[in-house]
Amino acid sequence: MIRWKNQQEETEELFLAEKDRCITIQSTVHSSAGEIHYSLELDPSWTFRKGSFHIGDQSLTLHADGAGSWFDGESRPIKELTGAIDIDISCTPFTNSLPINRMEWVQGRTVSMDVVYLSVPDLTFRKVNQHYTLLRESSGIREFLYQSPTYESSIFVDRKGLVVDYPDLFLRI
Repeated sequence: MIRWKNQQEETEELFLAEKDRCITIQSTVHSSAGEIHYSLELDPSWTFRKGSFHIGDQSLTLHADGAGSWFDGESRPIKELTGAIDIDISCTPFTNSLPINRMEWVQGRTVSMDVVYLSVPDLTFRKVNQHYTLLRESSGIREFLYQSPTYESSIFVDRKGLVVDYPDLFLRI
């Protein structure tokens, strides 16, 4: 189990398993908006394939083919998300691990990508462009500069690409 907390003392408990060429994630975020449950399925390269999200009586399911096509829970295409590979869920640092683990990194090189940004608790989504730059690596901790249209921060990850510190937002406990 991996646990994070934020400045409001809200916590997340995440379980990650790798089996049969699939990475599965089950997580619960305990927040002021209530409990947020999500499950993700990733392929072995950490590419998003399916996600289910539940907050109270609201739910959402998204599917992706790993090549930039997205679908709703009824398998209908979501054209406005075309081209995005990763998902970024607002209430968790975990989804930063998807591009970090999916790509080969060279110190100082910036990688830009379109992602599906999922806003919690309203479960709305949109495509946004994000940038990651590997700044340094020391004692098994890598520091990335993360940039989105409205936010910029360093993110520190362990050898497995999982966030240990996302300053002013999340801290692994």
